[in-house]
Amino acid sequence: MALPSLKLAIRHILTPQTYPTNPRKLTFEDPDEWESWLASECAVYTNWRFKKDIPQAQSNRKRKFEWKRLYECDHAGSPRDRRDENLSPKKRRKTGPSIKVRCNAKIEVYQLVGSNVVTVDHYWQHNNHDPATLVNMKMSRNPDAVRHWLDARVHEGFDSKVIKAMIRMTSEELAEITKEVDSLPYSIKISAQDIYNATKRKAMATTYLSPDPDESIRLWMDALRKKGWTVAYEPTPGEESRQGFTIQLCSKWQKSLIPHYGETVCLDSTHNTCKGPLREKMFLSTILARDRVTGKGVPLAWMITNLESHYPLVQFLKWLRTECSFSPRTIMIDCSDTEALAIKLAFSDLIISILFCYWHLWEAWDVGLWYTVDRYMRGIVDRIQ
Repeated sequence: MALPSLKLAIRHILTPQTYPTNPRKLTFEDPDEWESWLASECAVYTNWRFKKDIPQAQSNRKRKFEWKRLYECDHAGSPRDRRDENLSPKKRRKTGPSIKVRCNAKIEVYQLVGSNVVTVDHYWQHNNHDPATLVNMKMSRNPDAVRHWLDARVHEGFDSKVIKAMIRMTSEELAEITKEVDSLPYSIKISAQDIYNATKRKAMATTYLSPDPDESIRLWMDALRKKGWTVAYEPTPGEESRQGFTIQLCSKWQKSLIPHYGETVCLDSTHNTCKGPLREKMFLSTILARDRVTGKGVPLAWMITNLESHYPLVQFLKWLRTECSFSPRTIMIDCSDTEALAIKLAFSDLIISILFCYWHLWEAWDVGLWYTVDRYMRGIVDRIQ
C-alpha cells in the first residue's frame, strides 16, 4: 500500500482563463458541488475572498433569494495604510506595496426561493492586474489550499526545516521551468515568513482559550491550578486607576526548589515582553536562582504585569512569601531603584542584602562617565569659542 505524499502538489495556472460571456453563469444541483468548484478556482488561478452575505428582504412577497453571497478577487479594493502614524519611522515594519488595485472581478452565488439549484455568476474579467503572469503570482497572497497545507504540516508537528525540505524542488523539476510553461508549482512561492505565519496561527489557536483576553487568562489560571501550579491573577493594589493587574506563576517543581535555593536569588525584569488585553506593553519579572547541581540558572517564579512600578513587584514578592514560603536573605537586582524599593516594602521585617548586577553597574558607570566627560569637553569648546 503506497503512503500518501506530503509534498505540495498545487500549481498555479499561467494560461489566461477566458470565456465567451462575462459574467459566466454556472448552475449546480448539489449544494456542495459549487463549493468544490470555488475551491478549485481559488487554488489554481484566482484567490477569491468571501466578502459578505447579501441581505435579503424580510417580506416573503418581495424575497427573491434563499441566500446570496459575494466573493471578490483578493486584488479588489483600494490600498490602505494601517500603520500607526505616531510610531517612529525607524520602528515601523517595512512592508511591500499593497496588492489592492481596484479589481472588479467577483463571484455571486445564490439560491432562488423555491429552487434547489445553486447559481453562480462568475465575473471573470480582471482589471489592473493579470492573474496569468509570474508578477501577479509573486504579488498575490497564497490561496487557501496552500495555507491549509501549511497549517496541516504544522499541526502534524513538522518544524520549518522539515517543511522547507517538503517544498524543495528537485533539479529535474527546476529544469522544467521555462518561459513557455503553462503552470508553476506553489512550492516555489512559499517563503520562510509563510511557514512562520502558519506556526503563529497554530500558537494563536492553542493559546487563546476564549476570544475575551480576560476570560482566556482566567481559564488558563484554572487549567494550571488543576496541574498543581500556584497561580494568581489579581488587580494591582495601588494601581486601580490605571487598570493595573498582575499574573503570578509558580509551578509545582519550582515551589519544591524554593526552600533549597530561595535564600540567594536574582530578580530580573524584561520589558515589552508582549501586548496586554488593551494593547499595552507588558513586563515580565523572574525570580532566578543558581542550580547547585548544574551550576546554571533556574527560574523559581514569574510575574507578568502591565505597569512598570514598584506596586506589582511588592504584590508579587508578598504573594511568594505567603503562598510559596519564599524568605530570601540576598537578592541581586539591576541598578533599579524601583526593584530595591519593592524588596524593602515586601520584606520590611527582614534584613535583605540587596546586590547590584556588576554588568548593569558598569554600564551605568560607563554612561555616566561619558556624559560627564562630554559635558566637560563641550564647556571647554564653548569657552574657547
